[in-house]
Amino acid sequence: EREVVYGLYLRYERLKRRRHAFDEMDFVFNLVSRVRKYGHDPNDVDAQGRGGGVSLHGIFVDEVQDFTQAEVQLLLEVSDDPNALFLAGDTAQAINRGVGFRFTDIKTLFHKANKGGGGEVRQPIYRALELNHRSHSGILTFASSIVELLYFFFSKAVDVLPPAAAGVDQAL
Repeated sequence: EREVVYGLYLRYERLKRRRHAFDEMDFVFNLVSRVRKYGHDPNDVDAQGRGGGVSLHGIFVDEVQDFTQAEVQLLLEVSDDPNALFLAGDTAQAINRGVGFRFTDIKTLFHKANKGGGGEVRQPIYRALELNHRSHSGILTFASSIVELLYFFFSKAVDVLPPAAAGVDQAL
């Protein structure tokens, strides 16, 4: 079915061009291209005063499971230090159709960032948050049973993590 899907993609791209429209990925691609061309260093200004930007020493992102790899790549591009990126999310809670984000896939982006020069980019460190202070153990047990079904039916779609425990167990 790959040919059929690719044909639909080509039709979609032609329709966008005819309507002079763009989608989110066109926007992200444009931003990445501009950052690569002009940089984002505030001191990097050309003779006409173009370029420059904002220095980003650290970037903290929550709900990253709804980001595409292109959006994470944009964060790497604009970060002064990719090692100062802090990404938080839960792949079992992804809501954007077709994104398919997994933390394990981020390794590829960091590997490519290393090849780009400009200092060593460390491989990301993953930490599962195992204590939940918002829900009691009954809710967490139920949620774990749903996540187990996700692991069983869609093992490649979500990161496998240990089940969360209630930080403070509240009475029902």
